[in-house]
Amino acid sequence: EPGHQTILLHLAYYSRAKDYYEQSSCVVRSTQLVANEVTGNQCTFSAIMHFSIPETREQFKNPATKSGQYTVYHLHCNGVFHCAVRFSQLFDFNEALKKQFQHEAFAEFPPKKLFSLTDKEVAERRIALERYFQQIGQDPVISASQEFKTFLLNAQEEVKLACEQVELTIYLVNKKSITIGALSTDQTDEVLEQVCEEIGIDEDLTYYFGLYLVKEDGKRFSIIRPLQDFECPYVSLDRLDKEDYKIQLRKAYWDTSLDEELKGCEFANNLVYIQAIEDVRLKHLDLTEENKNELAELRADGDKSGFIELCRTVPGYCFYRWKNALIDYPEPNTRVMISIGPYAIKVRTEAGKDLDPFQVTRMRCWKITSDVPSSLTNADEEAGYLELDVDGADGGGPPPEESPMTLSFDYLMAKDDLRWVTIRSHSAVVMSMLLQSVVDELVRKKRNEPMRKPSDRPKRPKPMLRAKPKGAVKTRLTEDGYAQPDKPLPPVQEAAAGEGDHITTLQKVKETKSKKNEADKNEQISAVIGDDEL
Repeated sequence: EPGHQTILLHLAYYSRAKDYYEQSSCVVRSTQLVANEVTGNQCTFSAIMHFSIPETREQFKNPATKSGQYTVYHLHCNGVFHCAVRFSQLFDFNEALKKQFQHEAFAEFPPKKLFSLTDKEVAERRIALERYFQQIGQDPVISASQEFKTFLLNAQEEVKLACEQVELTIYLVNKKSITIGALSTDQTDEVLEQVCEEIGIDEDLTYYFGLYLVKEDGKRFSIIRPLQDFECPYVSLDRLDKEDYKIQLRKAYWDTSLDEELKGCEFANNLVYIQAIEDVRLKHLDLTEENKNELAELRADGDKSGFIELCRTVPGYCFYRWKNALIDYPEPNTRVMISIGPYAIKVRTEAGKDLDPFQVTRMRCWKITSDVPSSLTNADEEAGYLELDVDGADGGGPPPEESPMTLSFDYLMAKDDLRWVTIRSHSAVVMSMLLQSVVDELVRKKRNEPMRKPSDRPKRPKPMLRAKPKGAVKTRLTEDGYAQPDKPLPPVQEAAAGEGDHITTLQKVKETKSKKNEADKNEQISAVIGDDEL
């Protein structure tokens, strides 16, 4: 509609869909979701990338004298600030993509200007760049390329200007935490692999879990969004600069039968167990009184497997809920609770009536749109990520009528009957991201592909660390992965006659230190997810 602007576009692509459509200031691509029930054709999928450029900012090469002024564009990805980039960087990026993808139908990139831009021209360029990123970000070939991901990663790293050694705290769903030593520029997958290795999860089970940006309200965590591999968790967290935002480790799969594959690993099974406990506590599951009594007995007996198996039989297991939403089905402006989980979107009305679930395999495509121009601030975008209410769903805060964001999907109601269904919610972005991960798992299962492993990921060389200022205490990573100041090893004693086996050597000092570090590490991990804590 005139005056409305699409800032987040379709996520899933039919492999032969290449047509573009111009509608007012919107750019929408014809797409089709994999659905054997709909087409039976194979599809390809892009990464979960929702782009907008809501603002620009003037900066100076020399802030002291305010000389060398230039404009930076604030690129937001998945509803959160990602990086600030200059037009020249974006121009070079576009030229590199054009060389690599010569046969792709490329989005239009705004031209260079010989003279300085007026405020109006800067605003026009911002809108053009936003449209450009929306288009290439939804191209399944380009968005999956290493060139594209490298640009996003490097652009975010430049926010921190240099690589430095940091401590990063990762939380579990039970609010316990583990702190690791990392680099500020480590990608999400690198951090995830290190965390799983630290807590003793088998390497092959690493990607059964994922890292999520969450917000703490004192009683529980609310999910903001999954962290993507093209971002640096430390930088993403540091940009928010708020103590109530955390990084959390939790399950990253939807097929509940995969719980069985984690039973052989004690710590992995414990993670599933404590997440099930938290789901029960937050009322994510539709439990009967009989269910509650059985779960209480199983927990009292320490029967983790039995507890998980019973949870799997209860409606709501592995579903995320948002109570504060509007839907235009079956009637316009129907206030509902939305649940997204294993291969379906469930809808429950205020009266407690459950509508027929929308099966993901019957969705042709979906999109996220905004009713207002792209000028939202971080505060506006975070308005939907609120604490959970007593019903175990995101609730409270601004009413859904005030949300500019909508999630719409084209659904096969019956044979030859496709209809658009629209959900209005402040949490539309995270809903779409979780929906995309559901689709990704469906595609993987359809292709009989195994869960990926750390060995499948190309390793990148570690960047150079920033030099420490003079007088600073040098920091290093110990063998158990924790940053500590350097301390000199005890001096090696000279061998004396008659001392024999009592001679202290450097090797023995190292061995003693290694054993102590390993014991300290095991003690900390046990305190986080071990049997004693559970």
